[in-house]
Amino acid sequence: MSTAQIRVESPPTPTKFVLLSEGPITSDLRVSGRHCTSGSALRFEYPFVTAGDGSFIVPKSERRVAEPGYIYLSPGRSIIEVFASENKLGQFIIDVVGP
Repeated sequence: MSTAQIRVESPPTPTKFVLLSEGPITSDLRVSGRHCTSGSALRFEYPFVTAGDGSFIVPKSERRVAEPGYIYLSPGRSIIEVFASENKLGQFIIDVVGP
């Protein structure tokens, strides 16, 4: 599991993240996130289909994916998870430090 620390100026702050795959994506992926303390869903802005729970779907692709987008972050710890069907492929933690 990877951890990153980010400083934001005024929460919730849109923070640019590039979604990057190492190669082709062989099945649809679901990306979701939540604030660890409150359990509330993170808000994402990516050019993909968004589900009602705040997650978004990255469709399978024969090519490498490199899509810029935004995650709205507020102070505290958040977790982002990636799933293929019900199988968790990975996760990472973001520690957000406020002003």
